[in-house]
Amino acid sequence: MAAAVGAVRAENRPIAAGVVPTDWPAGFPAMLAVPCPRPAGQGGPLAARIRIPGQEPMVVPAQFEAADQTAGTPDRIWLILKLDKAAVGQPVEIELAGDPGAVANPYASKREGEQLHITTADGKPILSYYHGKPEPNQRYPLNDFVHPLIGLDGETLTNLRPIDHVHHRGVYWTWVRHEQNGKSLGSWWQPDTIHADGKDLAFADGPVFSRFCARHEWVYQAKGSTETMPFVDEQVVCRVFQTQADGRAIDFDITLTAIVDGIRMGGTTDLGKGYGGFTFRYAPATEVKIAADRKLIPGDQNHLRARWADWSGRFKLADGKIADRRSGAAVLIGADHPDMPPEWITRYYGVLGVTYPGLQMLEMPKGKPLRLRYRLWIHRGDAGEGRVDEAYRTYAADWQWSATGGGKDKKQ
Repeated sequence: MAAAVGAVRAENRPIAAGVVPTDWPAGFPAMLAVPCPRPAGQGGPLAARIRIPGQEPMVVPAQFEAADQTAGTPDRIWLILKLDKAAVGQPVEIELAGDPGAVANPYASKREGEQLHITTADGKPILSYYHGKPEPNQRYPLNDFVHPLIGLDGETLTNLRPIDHVHHRGVYWTWVRHEQNGKSLGSWWQPDTIHADGKDLAFADGPVFSRFCARHEWVYQAKGSTETMPFVDEQVVCRVFQTQADGRAIDFDITLTAIVDGIRMGGTTDLGKGYGGFTFRYAPATEVKIAADRKLIPGDQNHLRARWADWSGRFKLADGKIADRRSGAAVLIGADHPDMPPEWITRYYGVLGVTYPGLQMLEMPKGKPLRLRYRLWIHRGDAGEGRVDEAYRTYAADWQWSATGGGKDKKQ
């Protein structure tokens, strides 16, 4: 996806080399993280030059993201790249390419009270993230979730506190069973003796994505007691990438770290379902389809193993009318996810959930981070029309990046 980014000085600063994956979907926009030392004087706009043998160099806007010790990621730049078929399997070299000129940020972020809102530059909503104190005067003290999440045509894709499951909260990540040394701490799926204390929230906008980084502590408080025990530190990094003609990518990079000894967590044992984990509660829609790994899923399932799953239908638009065409959102699993591919629950009434760790309790050693990566792909049409499998292949691809001077980057 070469862009007209103004005059670029040829500064000959190679930062990384790799190989275009052999299963790369030609012509599909990719959100790429490239290992890169912090550019000198970083703070202004960046550009990257892409060199592939036999092709003219391309220059695209780039955005720096500093190393994250909690998530274990290095300094890197992000860019959006679209390649043709001739580039597949070819070596690629990335250089910093000087000043990209005037490049506008596609989104704007603003905090209002307990919510962070991300909108288009002209104020149209993209998503809101609920951080901080739980919602007041509700049956369950819900926070730490995304709602509303808006589709490409202004339709609301998420549901909050639906009558059938009042603890569902848009896009969220909660678990059913928590223990310390064999003693139950309760549920954060249906909050009873667990709540999330909001800590830091930082956000910034750039030419490739808007980003927020939020922290919560999961806290146990027995009923009738004033004593509290924080037991897990949670960090969430979300990147909302610039909308493309094919769709919009939104990354969730979740890192959970036990801060006391003896912690385990798991999914529900109710009827052997195992649910609990990263969950998308969809808004009501008609003509619903669920697909996973290029197969139509005809009904509700438990323990479905898949690398991606998609829920699509005709949603209600901002004016209250049902859309004339189908749209949807897919959940894609990071290639380094534990137990890959993990299990899912699928529900035609409006749920896709990654059920990790499922029925088995997961040991969470104190101080050892558990990293869970997911990407949402917001699209028009059903999974096929929305090119969900191609979106997954770009997300999971291994470019075999090596930073200049050696050292392969194993984490995205």
